[in-house]
Amino acid sequence: NSSATPLSSSTSQTIENLVVLGDSLAIGLGSVDVFDSNKNSSLDYELIQNLDSTTTKTSNRSNLANTTGPVFPRVLAETLAEGEQTDVHWRSAGVDGGDTRHIQDLCFGVLEEEVRQGRTPQLVVLL
Repeated sequence: NSSATPLSSSTSQTIENLVVLGDSLAIGLGSVDVFDSNKNSSLDYELIQNLDSTTTKTSNRSNLANTTGPVFPRVLAETLAEGEQTDVHWRSAGVDGGDTRHIQDLCFGVLEEEVRQGRTPQLVVLL
């Protein structure tokens, strides 16, 4: 059967906390109108984060152009909020140009921090 099962039908747990970790897609690079001509491979890898964002169940999808934050995590949170009919707290972190080792070394601490702050994620997406 090739039909997808809706998330709410496949789990009894509501998604209220979402963390997206990974590469430039997790942090929204490439979704801006200005190209950074100074970017080169001589820069050290660093953690880039979007902190403490909440998407409400009443978000207006037609108004996406007026919202801020990385596109993929934000739209995923909006989709979950709409489907689950609840607010979704989301956080994204990533390493621009990093490989899996950089992502592991720099991003996995974000999960520990979310748990310490009482926001254990029900969904973690690794890109």
